[in-house]
Amino acid sequence: CFVKQKGYAQCRPECVPGPDPTDLDDHPWLCQQVGGRTPGSAAHWQGKTADWVEDKCSLFNESCKESRCCKDPAHACFAKNKEYARCRTHCSPGMDITDSGDWKNWNCTQLGGRTPGTMD
Repeated sequence: CFVKQKGYAQCRPECVPGPDPTDLDDHPWLCQQVGGRTPGSAAHWQGKTADWVEDKCSLFNESCKESRCCKDPAHACFAKNKEYARCRTHCSPGMDITDSGDWKNWNCTQLGGRTPGTMD
């Protein structure tokens, strides 16, 4: 189980600190593990994108430094550095040649949960 905030925890197969696009609200998860994990592998569950995502989250290729979540299916918010983060489907630490003019390294810290769905 993982702590969302003081006084609330939930059992789930995984947890990424920050907002979870499948959760009822946009309050970020702390993701502090409580107790041990049950042996075995978890069933894959994507969930449904919550209603608040449309109003609070960022679009593909937008900065998500403040929102820490993405509207587009299969996207998550990844940090480049302390000043910038962007919605992407994946992120590899290091230089990204698709960056326009700023070829500084990405650290690729995921800042929130991945929005359910697949890219069309």
